Amino acid sequence: MTMRFKNYVWPFGPETVRVCCARRLAELGRANAGAVVQNMGGKSRVVTGGGTFAGETCAQEFEKLSALLAESDSGMLKLTGMEPFPAYFSSLEMDGEAGPDSIRYRFTFLEDARETQQTAGGTFLCEGGETLWSIAARYSTTADRLRALNPALEWPNDLPAGTEVLLP
Repeated sequence: MTMRFKNYVWPFGPETVRVCCARRLAELGRANAGAVVQNMGGKSRVVTGGGTFAGETCAQEFEKLSALLAESDSGMLKLTGMEPFPAYFSSLEMDGEAGPDSIRYRFTFLEDARETQQTAGGTFLCEGGETLWSIAARYSTTADRLRALNPALEWPNDLPAGTEVLLP
């Protein structure tokens, strides 16, 4: 597997890569009706994995990753078989004790949802059951902003299928 973050290309692909996608759900209590689960939109992807740097340059490769981790901005993460997406390099660990010609490592990247979920206007077509809050979470905006763009929406808590919501 080839892997790239910003300008760094792994000389040997990581041995393991795990991509975790999840959904944010909230349990909301309703008067005289019990609880209801509300879909709050997708969470940022989390990419974890690890491998071994081997050979005379193993320490230099680990130092290059350490320098990337120290940078505070996000960058493009490219994994085999996936479209590149912006992410933050959030952790790097040396896994066990380094040997003279090998260093085992583990890493974590967190998708930069601000970048991947930005919209340039457009509309969202409801499939039914969505709320302004779930749409706002999906597109990194607020329900109040969506409400201002969509004053004709009468009931933002349960948008019927086919409802078009203007996006910022």
